[in-house]
Amino acid sequence: HRYPVVPTPLTRMKWWRVCLDEAQMVENSSARATEMAKRLNAEIRWCITGTPIQRSLDDLHGLLRFLNLQPFNNLFWWNKIIKEPYEVSNLSHYIN
Repeated sequence: HRYPVVPTPLTRMKWWRVCLDEAQMVENSSARATEMAKRLNAEIRWCITGTPIQRSLDDLHGLLRFLNLQPFNNLFWWNKIIKEPYEVSNLSHYIN
């Protein structure tokens, strides 16, 4: 990881549910907020946002990484199953 994440009481606890309000803050897969949110140990993860995906389809990947939604949280499968087929389709002009 680019930035070291210092262990905190929040990352040391076992949570039943973690709900991220303003989840667009973890859209970028490499953002510090994303890395910190992924370190929260939770049984159930929710994302809440009123902000639509605006920059690229990769914004969705950051949310799927936080949700730990397999296999899409894995970059290889994300690219192979979602991103590459999307980019060669006629749908890519709707987001970009």
